[in-house]
Amino acid sequence: MLIDFLEFMISASNDSYIFLAGISAVIGAILPLSTIIFANFYEKSTVQTNDLYWELKREVNNSKAFIEGFNKIIYLGDNREIFNSTLKLFKLISYILILLWVLVGVGYIANVSKKPLDSFIISCSTLALISLLIYLPRILSRFQRELPIKVENKSCSINEIYNIFDVKGKGEDKLFYEEILVPTLSIVNTNSKLFIRYNQNLPLNNYKVFYSIQNKNKERLFINIGLLIKNKDFKNIHYTIGNEVSNTDTVQNKFSSIPFGIISKFNEIDSKNSFIYILDSLNQILYTGEVKCIFNSETKISKYTIKTYIDKSPNGHISKLLQNNEKEVHLLDDQQKLTPYYLLDYN
Repeated sequence: MLIDFLEFMISASNDSYIFLAGISAVIGAILPLSTIIFANFYEKSTVQTNDLYWELKREVNNSKAFIEGFNKIIYLGDNREIFNSTLKLFKLISYILILLWVLVGVGYIANVSKKPLDSFIISCSTLALISLLIYLPRILSRFQRELPIKVENKSCSINEIYNIFDVKGKGEDKLFYEEILVPTLSIVNTNSKLFIRYNQNLPLNNYKVFYSIQNKNKERLFINIGLLIKNKDFKNIHYTIGNEVSNTDTVQNKFSSIPFGIISKFNEIDSKNSFIYILDSLNQILYTGEVKCIFNSETKISKYTIKTYIDKSPNGHISKLLQNNEKEVHLLDDQQKLTPYYLLDYN
């Protein structure tokens, strides 16, 4: 076994040396240069991100400037992923080249080099190249800087917002929800399907939005929009409502019975008894507000937005449903019968 390994180590010929030298020259010209360019670009992006962060802390009362600045931070922060991917590729290729140059160096000394000085020069040159391949990625890694807002996959956790506002819950941050985030729920009735569309001005995640909407007949529609998946952009998402939840339902049956009548029952609502609850990943309430409805008779779209902040604790069905992280719609009819429906992602 050992003899076979030694024979393998010294089996590299002069042809392997020439070919690897040519390939290494090409890689050495392209990869470090591109990585350094990305590192320089990333460094500038980091500086811009930090400058924007401190600007945002001064612009918390200017919703338009805050939205533009925050979305720019998300764009710049995403450059970190590009740099990290390039650096990972550089490290991988460097380690492969280290292995190949060790094999070729040993084989070249054993098969080609006949003089001690040649062997010494080849060994030192190979060692110098290996040192460069080891330490250059480490040097480039030092370009990495911690961003004031952690951006992943063009989005970030809602918790990052509180690094800017320095407050959390109890209504102190109501300006953020009412004028900056502006969560908006729309119910769209088409000829074949009933859609729920959710929009917000910032690509945030790791929280959920719960709507409790009451119509003039005192019927209630509960809609739980779960935005708990990290590293996902929930700026604009669509759902479709399936049939009544049943343990025997298959995926196909989820679409077999769509409650079209819901849309017409909630075109007009009782705003004083319609609420929005925004909760963090631990189901702690961040914001509570009254909801208003704008119905477009031409497009058949009912749009629900925040009307005003209220200090109201949930009770009854709301209190129980708030603890549920499943994406579901519940209809409470005038007989106080609660019926759950599927809320399914629609692409």
